[in-house]
Amino acid sequence: MKRILTVFFSLSLVFALAQVSEVRASGNGPFFTGWSPLTTATATQPYQYDVNAQDPENDVLVYSLLSAPAGMTIDSATGVISWTPDASQVSATPYDVEVEVSDGSNTISRPFQVTVSGSNLGPFFIQWAPVTTATATELYGYDVNAFDPENDPLTYSLVTAPSGMTIDSSTGVISWTPDIAQVSTTPYDAEVEVTDGVNTIARPFQVTVAAPTSGSGNLGPFFIQWAPVTTATADQLYWYDVNAFDPENDPLTFSLVSSTPAGITINASSGLIEWTPTQAQATSTAYVINVQVADPTHAVSRDFPITVSLATTSTNIGPFFQGWNPLTTATATVPYSYDVNAQDGENDPLTYTLVSSTPAGMTINASSGLIEWTPTLTQATSTPYDVTVQVNDPFTADPTHTIQRSFQITVADAPTSTTPTSTPPVNPPGGGGGGGGGGGGGGGGSITLVPSSNPSCPPNCGGGGPIGVPTGSVNLPPYFVGFNPITVAPINVMYLYDANATDPENQPLTFSILEGPAGLGILPSNGLIYWTPTASQARTTPYTVMVQVSDGTLVATTSYAITVPVTLIVTTPVVVTPTPTVTPIGSGDATTTLATTTAPVAVAPSPLLAMLTGIADWFRDNYCVMGYLLWLLTVLAWLAYLLFDEREESKDRARAAEELQEELDDVADMVEEPIMAHPSTRFSGGSTTFETTPQNLATGQGREV
Repeated sequence: MKRILTVFFSLSLVFALAQVSEVRASGNGPFFTGWSPLTTATATQPYQYDVNAQDPENDVLVYSLLSAPAGMTIDSATGVISWTPDASQVSATPYDVEVEVSDGSNTISRPFQVTVSGSNLGPFFIQWAPVTTATATELYGYDVNAFDPENDPLTYSLVTAPSGMTIDSSTGVISWTPDIAQVSTTPYDAEVEVTDGVNTIARPFQVTVAAPTSGSGNLGPFFIQWAPVTTATADQLYWYDVNAFDPENDPLTFSLVSSTPAGITINASSGLIEWTPTQAQATSTAYVINVQVADPTHAVSRDFPITVSLATTSTNIGPFFQGWNPLTTATATVPYSYDVNAQDGENDPLTYTLVSSTPAGMTINASSGLIEWTPTLTQATSTPYDVTVQVNDPFTADPTHTIQRSFQITVADAPTSTTPTSTPPVNPPGGGGGGGGGGGGGGGGSITLVPSSNPSCPPNCGGGGPIGVPTGSVNLPPYFVGFNPITVAPINVMYLYDANATDPENQPLTFSILEGPAGLGILPSNGLIYWTPTASQARTTPYTVMVQVSDGTLVATTSYAITVPVTLIVTTPVVVTPTPTVTPIGSGDATTTLATTTAPVAVAPSPLLAMLTGIADWFRDNYCVMGYLLWLLTVLAWLAYLLFDEREESKDRARAAEELQEELDDVADMVEEPIMAHPSTRFSGGSTTFETTPQNLATGQGREV
């Protein structure tokens, strides 16, 4: 053991002396401490790492970068590395970085790598100003606008919306033609959602539906959603809820007139008809029921038949269509509706659906069977559309309880007449018409061009959102709506303004910049104006910006002034976006290309690996100290061993002396025992005789006889 410690001590001493020699040979140069660089960074977000080093003589240290990606810097005095990588630097291949430290005489360096990942910024709404009022039987529209900093494609949807309201998933245009039944002083809740595939935002708003404006005098009520049940079963409850509407919201009174079967009643306020026919009333002859609804000055009536049958003990009977007579023509931009009626043998609740390929935008009420549709201009064609309606009762496991029926619809071009309908139809299908002298019926009225109070606003630009006006063969130019641009643009801050325009014929529009400062561009598809003014563009004289919108044939232009202040204006931080590439003004319509990069997924190292890496880095950074420490520990261990060894040898010598004394005592005892048994002994040695006694034996002397 002593030899092993001696060898180890010698090697440690040689190692320590070598470290001292290395330090002396290098002139006591600097060395890195606490080396643990950050190896990941995120595009558009600040990256920072503080490099630390020490010098034995406390010389002043100077930090520098031997190699680094574009934009990365280091503070020469503190060693703090700073960098904000842009979107173009996102890469799965790491960047090489090497740091150098010098004390003026000695220089050291150390490399590391950094991988830049992307950061997806979510979309946000711009120029949010939804239209909060609508009129029954008239088209409501509002264009929801949103912007994504990475120019990711956006998808619009309605989280909450009243019946019939739709939104274009690509453009964000909301369309709705509320029917008479939706007139209410209580606003409808609607919520729009926008997503870029990664991030999702939503925003709510409300819309109140008003009754159509009436002409002079009081307008009478009319029935809506008329679909009476025409069969009843003896000894079973029959019911049907009659619905009606009054344009002036006058109170309505329901009643049954003429001769009615015994026992049938109607609620005067709600219009609910109830009846439990007797077995005696079961007959093949139908009963005619006449219902009347009246406001204080007008009354209308309508009748329907009811046939009463005896209860059957057979299995459940499936549904069947009743009064099948669908409308086979429709007109572009004019609401179409048809009320599908079906009956069930046991009066089971029925569910209506549209199956197979139906024209885009067509819907059916699952409970009432009311089909509604407003064909677009592009849907006008001589080829008819196929529509298949399916009805089923709750017993869908039986194929006989699901029925289907098909018909075709041909869509004609939009009408060119501008004559308003003067009289509401007696029974607008599903509440889609009526309403007196304004707006036309839902089943087939005409459109009135309403003059605007704004001389630069064509008919129907109104106060809220674009509304398409069917004009037939006459092409009207597009026009800007709600144009209220931002007129101040601070330097080095992204400027955004969304120019909105609409076309009476719903033609696709293209936006362009005719005049404007250098760098200002516009997205041709949606009119989003963008610009990041530079410091050299700051001046007291405003810039003139001229915007043009075209439907492919006709154009409309508007202009405004924008000022770039000379002094810095403190604004809310703006999200950094990729730099657009804009065609210079004067070389044609401005076009924009926003670069997008797919961000690699950064995988975080395991905690154990990070700990082991940190320990290894510390040993590498402090190898000289570790050499001294190892030599010192070896010296202490060697001295401790020598002290322990000396103590053990002393104990061994004492233990050996005790054992020797015990052996001598044992020998003395063995010799003494026979002498004491014989007090004296004589023996001859040659011519002399000796005598021993216990006394002289102890002294080794004998007496001669």
